[in-house]
Amino acid sequence: MLRPTRHYLALVLPALLLGACGDRRAQEDDTAPTPSDEVVAPAAPAPDVNAPPAPDTTDTPPTSAPAPGATAQADALGLLIAANEHEVAAAEQAIAKKVTGDVLAFANMMKTDHGKNLADTRALGTATEGTQAMEMRTQADAEMAALGALSGAEYEKAYVEAMVKGHTDVLALIDGTLMPAAADDAVKAHFTATRAAVAKHLDAAKKLQAGK
Repeated sequence: MLRPTRHYLALVLPALLLGACGDRRAQEDDTAPTPSDEVVAPAAPAPDVNAPPAPDTTDTPPTSAPAPGATAQADALGLLIAANEHEVAAAEQAIAKKVTGDVLAFANMMKTDHGKNLADTRALGTATEGTQAMEMRTQADAEMAALGALSGAEYEKAYVEAMVKGHTDVLALIDGTLMPAAADDAVKAHFTATRAAVAKHLDAAKKLQAGK
């Protein structure tokens, strides 16, 4: 057998080594990840423009409601305003009807006293007109209409009778509704002074009634 010469080995051996390196590089290229093999995260969904806005979770302070005592007091002030306005309107009607003597003096006193009490009541604070005040106004309008249909001595007699009944009802209203609803000291003092004035008016109306 012929042995390879040194010259032959020098030519063949480098070629063999280059071939082995090429095979190894090919194997490495086969195992390298391709762009298609990379894991791609799913894209986020596009926002729905037609979706309703998310609710606002920001804390908002609760709306404070008026205290029960304040509400009752406001209603009581509204009742007293309605009563005063009726007394002033009735007095003006009596004066326009040409009442005379003590009845005229009484009507002038009603206009002055209840007019001042009306202004003082309004100055005390917020007044609300509830169902009871509206019913009082409806009844007062009916009484004024009935009185308006009368004249002369007949009117004077009916007016005095209306004043006796009206002031009796207002005293009961003060004792049963207004005073218990008073939450402020100023309002309590006003209701107390009003009661004294109404009692004085009632006594005067009863004296007129007894003389008629």
